[in-house]
Amino acid sequence: MSSLIQIWTATLDREPAQLAQFHALLDAEEKARADRFLREQARTRFTVSRGLLRIVLGQLLERDPASFAFTYGYNGKPELAEKTGLQFNVSHSGKRWYLAVAEGRRLGVDVERVRPDFATFEIANRFFAPREVADLTTFPAEERATAFFRCWTRKEAFIKAIGAGLGFPLHEFVVSLGESAELRSISGSIDAAREWSMEALIAPEGYCAALAVEGPVSEVEYAILE
Repeated sequence: MSSLIQIWTATLDREPAQLAQFHALLDAEEKARADRFLREQARTRFTVSRGLLRIVLGQLLERDPASFAFTYGYNGKPELAEKTGLQFNVSHSGKRWYLAVAEGRRLGVDVERVRPDFATFEIANRFFAPREVADLTTFPAEERATAFFRCWTRKEAFIKAIGAGLGFPLHEFVVSLGESAELRSISGSIDAAREWSMEALIAPEGYCAALAVEGPVSEVEYAILE
């Protein structure tokens, strides 16, 4: 089993000609889902996100991107209906899109735009573990929003990796808030946390991104989709 993780990034804002190309790759269910979005920007970004996912999977599996069928697990997480051994996870925030891919291992990725109005102690006290809230207080005011979203993306990435959604409380595990990403404990167990790897991903200014993956990581390989 390879310990290489591939990260694909892109912007979701595209020209109309590109949007039409992405739309043509979607199946009927995806097109219907796109049509349910009330805002044009949301429809566009969903269409581009699914089109990009299909294109990357097509490259990796040497298949026609339009040929894939998906099933949906808990919390709507897409998986390939055909068992290929390939595991993937998608996240997008604002116009930024991230896809993480690995072979045979659970993984989760999350990207978030840093929003100071959301990064409050009220939110932290509601969702973060007590140690994380205490760590947040150590950051200067001008760095606190970034530290908050480092924590948020790392926690979301892990929740997505285990496929638990809100069924596993965010305060039940502890992550780092500094530049280096670390899963410190799960339900008080340091040994359980050591079975996972956590990475702070390269992100544009104003964004934070994180990866959680089962087992060790030897290398994170980045690719940008134009």
